[in-house]
Amino acid sequence: MNTAEMIQTVLGLIAVGGIGGVWFRLGSVQRGQDEHANDIKNLDGRVRELEIHIWKGA
Repeated sequence: MNTAEMIQTVLGLIAVGGIGGVWFRLGSVQRGQDEHANDIKNLDGRVRELEIHIWKGA
């Protein structure tokens, strides 16, 4: 293996690692958004229950 092939191999490994890192971060962001959406849905249900409770008591 000559020097040019070794450099190409190293650069290829760095590129694959970088792409994997990007996919990992995108997955992390997507997971965070899904958790955020679930939190909002849960809070919406709690607010609705409080509204019903308040209107029944009034």
